[in-house]
Amino acid sequence: MFSHMFGSFSQGTIGRLRFVLLTLLLGVIFAAVGMSLGVGAALFDRSGTDLSAAPAMGATGLIVFALAGLALFVGMLNLVAKRARDIGWSALLLVVFFLIFWPLVWVVLALFPGKQAAA
Repeated sequence: MFSHMFGSFSQGTIGRLRFVLLTLLLGVIFAAVGMSLGVGAALFDRSGTDLSAAPAMGATGLIVFALAGLALFVGMLNLVAKRARDIGWSALLLVVFFLIFWPLVWVVLALFPGKQAAA
């Protein structure tokens, strides 16, 4: 699973179903990280402890959330490149289009069948 998301960017293919499932899994992981940080902040706020550590904890939470977002971004670009190769399109060109029109490109990649030779 992680080899598809964070493996080699320049080679490999991925089928439609696996593409959809892995991109949804990345979204769920990102949401879980965000919710766990929110729950942690709420518990800290309700605990009534000294608030002098709050700015440091907020900065740490922001850094963790940013790193999770960066991992999501890299994993998604890798999946898009592999799915583009499966369809027979230019991976680099599709990654550029994905950065601009990501919802449309995701739907196109989820609907277009791959080539039989790539499977």
